Formats: sequence, C-alpha cells, structure tokens
Amino acid sequence: MLLLKISKICVYNTQNLFQTMPPRICPDSSAQANTILVEIKNLKKLGRPVLVLFESIVESNTISKFLTSKGISHQLLNETQRESEDYIIARAGEPGMVTVATNTAGRGTDILLSSESLEAGGLHQIFAFYPENSRVEEQGVCRGGRQGQPGSCGMILHSKDGRISSSCCRIPAVHHPDTAFTHQRLWVRLTL
Repeated sequence: MLLLKISKICVYNTQNLFQTMPPRICPDSSAQANTILVEIKNLKKLGRPVLVLFESIVESNTISKFLTSKGISHQLLNETQRESEDYIIARAGEPGMVTVATNTAGRGTDILLSSESLEAGGLHQIFAFYPENSRVEEQGVCRGGRQGQPGSCGMILHSKDGRISSSCCRIPAVHHPDTAFTHQRLWVRLTL
C-alpha cells in the first residue's frame, strides 16, 4: 500500500476586490460616446487599463475613430486589426492602456495585469452594449479581476439601442465567477 501526504493548497485569494458599477443609460449614441470618453480619461489618470466592449465591428470602429479624434491613444481588437491578437491582449493589462474590442474578439483569454495596473485598481471593463444572456456577459466580465485581483466593470448604454428600447429591461448587477456572490439581475425601469 502506497501512502501519500496530502497538502492543502490555496489556489487564489478569496477576498473579492472586483466591483460592479451601476449601469448608465445615455439619451443617444453621441452621449454614450462622450460618457465613455470621460470614463476613459478618468481611468487613464489613475493608471488603470480599460477594456471597452462593443457588440459589432462597426460600433468598435466608430468609437475607435471618435477616440482618435479626441487624442486618446488606444488599441483596437475586432477581427480587422493589423496587429496579432496575442500582441494586443498582452498589452491590454498595461497601466493606462485602452483597448476597444468586440465581445467575441479575444474571447476566452485572460488579460494579465502588470503590478502597476494592479496597484492602480485593476482592469475596468465598459460594456457599451446590453449582453443578451449571462454567457455573453461572463465572457466580457471574466477577462479581468480573476482570482481575487482588483477590477471593475460597468455598462454605458444608450436608450436608442433596440435591445433596451422597451420600457423595462434587466441589467446585470453583481456577478463574477471568482466571488461568493450568486448571479443576480437588477430590474431597472427606464424613463425614456
């Protein structure tokens, strides 16, 4: 009979440092773009990396052009970029780096954060579209803030978006796979 010594190994920090911000709904896509711009500027000042997720290539290209016109350096990950996906994802965790992407680009890939980015508060993810199901939501949220790392996410939507044009929609509230929280949905009444 072979006897083995069993040791308990803690594989991650159980303290939850990930925050979900309240959703914001803007009157139109122009106001949404400006709200995203302000958010990016504030987070860049703190040295935090930012991931802005859009549902389509067209939307991500539009915000990329807008950010360029406002002097915001960023990288684009949307299946049409010239740089390799691995190169863009490797840089996405650097302090103050802004990455604009479609939700499917880089799916299943962790964004590794530098020590400076961790100290600054971790990756902030902005959903610029309403995820139609929890799987899509988790694909976006799960790119940062893993294993107890700091990070945050929030939605910046606009009321002209057909996915939220009804008088009431569900907005993701608190969820992250490495937390003890259960998946909750917050029902938000829109005043359109």
